[in-house]
Amino acid sequence: MVTTLVGFLHLKQSTIPEMSLKTFIIISLTVILPFGSSWRIIFFLFQNIRRFAEKGLELTFDYDVYVSYSDDCISFVRELQKKVEDEWGFKICFEDRDVIVGESIATERATSIHRCRHVIFLVSPSIVENEWTRFEIERAKYEKFSKNLQKIVVITRYIPLDNIPVEFSTIWKDVLLIQWPVEKDEIQMAWQKLRLWFF
Repeated sequence: MVTTLVGFLHLKQSTIPEMSLKTFIIISLTVILPFGSSWRIIFFLFQNIRRFAEKGLELTFDYDVYVSYSDDCISFVRELQKKVEDEWGFKICFEDRDVIVGESIATERATSIHRCRHVIFLVSPSIVENEWTRFEIERAKYEKFSKNLQKIVVITRYIPLDNIPVEFSTIWKDVLLIQWPVEKDEIQMAWQKLRLWFF
């Protein structure tokens, strides 16, 4: 949590809307921690202030999250979709559903990532071999450095940390990592962590 806040609080070259958003989050965290049940109110306020800040920055997004995954994560992707879209009310960009067929795959993936506020990489054993994943990582890095992308989340499933693609090494300070647990109690905490980081 401390390393995430340190990167978050780096105010160099921040605009007024960015600083207002960061100030709101810091104040909200100090209010939320003692009163754990008021987090829903804080999320509601945060969403509205974030929209205001994005208008000031002239950022518009068609989707909240782009999800990069491979075939061995299809069941988890369905679970993620149910949680994020149905329960949390946010929009996910999926390659299988939202990418226009017939266009260049590289162009469509780059455009899709550009149109999203955040990116989730579901890192599993088969994604390591996927060349398109490397392309998506590079594109996410470009969007992050050009300040279009707000957060990059890496969720590891059934893979040791040593086997995570080396392309992430240049942006580890900007990546939020969740090692997805197996036990039910820990899974609920992982969902809460994901929601807090994104929304």
